[in-house]
Amino acid sequence: MASPHQADEIEHVLAVFDELDRDLESAESKLRYLGDVSQFYEHLQRCRKATYNPADMIEWSTRVGTHRTQ
Repeated sequence: MASPHQADEIEHVLAVFDELDRDLESAESKLRYLGDVSQFYEHLQRCRKATYNPADMIEWSTRVGTHRTQ
């Protein structure tokens, strides 16, 4: 179960991806942003600046270009 801080961070990331879903047209662009955000959090984890990757909660469908949480 996610801590309150983790839940807040996950909500922030989901809000960003809701905006991206509205603003970006192609599924490829959305997937690229998801990959960039995920890599950023992975870097923070390696540097011990983050204990989890909230982008891992997002699974983007390349078929329709919308996201869902796991």
